[in-house]
Amino acid sequence: MRVPPSADAEAIARAAAARCHAHKVTSKVRRFTRAVLCMHNFERRAHGLRRLRASRTLHRAALRHARDMVRKHYFDHVSFGGRTVIDRVARAGYGGRRYSAGENLFYGMPPRPTPARVVAAWMASAVHRHELLNPAWRDLGVGTIMRPPFGGRGGITVVAVFGARGARR
Repeated sequence: MRVPPSADAEAIARAAAARCHAHKVTSKVRRFTRAVLCMHNFERRAHGLRRLRASRTLHRAALRHARDMVRKHYFDHVSFGGRTVIDRVARAGYGGRRYSAGENLFYGMPPRPTPARVVAAWMASAVHRHELLNPAWRDLGVGTIMRPPFGGRGGITVVAVFGARGARR
């Protein structure tokens, strides 16, 4: 059973979305991506966790996977070629010999959701919430494609890739 958030929690979430410019629908990929990163850090701070640093390498891995899903019309953590997030992060050049990585996926059909709604959907899912609030993560890359993975226009595909260097796989 899902308990609706309190009025205070909703007010705080609205304030965070406004601060991150995450409450508006936008077709600007960079603006959307920055707002998703900002909302991740808001949620982590609210739970006493350190901020995630934006990583170009993880962004590259996330964007490649989002693009692949849109081009090949699938939605999965494992690509058609059998690559996992660990494979994609290694291919992008993150970490060297010791690192760990995790991933959250999202797609929305028209009307396109706001960045705040993307992060709220992840927070509403126990598995995605656990990934987002994992204290081991240090870095984040967000890849956004302004199309859904199953064709059409007006939707969105978002991949968040989390990483920590120096950790065991």
